Amino acid sequence: MGSNVAINRTIVQVPGEASYIPLAVLQSLWQESDGFRQRALLYFRELVVQLSQCVACNALHNVEQRMARWLLMTQDRTGNDVVALTQEFLAEILAVQRPT
Repeated sequence: MGSNVAINRTIVQVPGEASYIPLAVLQSLWQESDGFRQRALLYFRELVVQLSQCVACNALHNVEQRMARWLLMTQDRTGNDVVALTQEFLAEILAVQRPT
């Protein structure tokens, strides 16, 4: 998106598989493939929608509701009913103190 610098950090807390594509390959696909570019833009659009919903949820809902949303999203993505996370990590992602 116009920069080679990451502006966030990624933390993997749930075991599973992951893939990555080198930046040079993505840049080449972006320039050479209209189909790839269109699909990537649709993905970015959906990501912005999801981020917007997350921001609204964080502003409007209490911590129990936010945690329920996060656990359901994690269950959807992992297909597992058990999510092995620490209380510290849950507090961090919910932006609350651990006792909360």
